[in-house]
Amino acid sequence: METVGRVDRRGRVTIPKEMRERAGLKELVRMRLVRGKIVIEPLPERPIERAKFKVTSVDIPKIRGELTKLAEDLSSSG
Repeated sequence: METVGRVDRRGRVTIPKEMRERAGLKELVRMRLVRGKIVIEPLPERPIERAKFKVTSVDIPKIRGELTKLAEDLSSSG
């Protein structure tokens, strides 16, 4: 699948819906520059990434574990 797009004045590019769906792109993506090309990959959806809540001291160990796992996943895939 291939298409031509435009980069607007703010540096934004619109990725067509069909292309986003086929690539599995959701709300969070990872962007990398690889040999002069921009690579966009979906990030796994986890509740911690989408959560909007007040953190209490009880939540901290759980959040730390989720963030550690996410960091490990990101470092092993790069």
